[in-house]
Amino acid sequence: MPLSDSEKVTIVTNALKDHIPYTGGGSDTRSLADLKTAFLKIHLDSMVKTYQKSQANAALETIATETVT
Repeated sequence: MPLSDSEKVTIVTNALKDHIPYTGGGSDTRSLADLKTAFLKIHLDSMVKTYQKSQANAALETIATETVT
């Protein structure tokens, strides 16, 4: 039997709550929209940092040390 839309929302919400730590006080009242935003921020920030590090390392690798005086 296929899952209902509300069951799908509950599964995704619970999975995101398990994945993204709750740092607030009291009970966790984050909505699915809040969790999706937090998920994207965490993973996109990580991806951007990795990309920047990769670009910096590539730039460092192309410098010929004999040309630096």
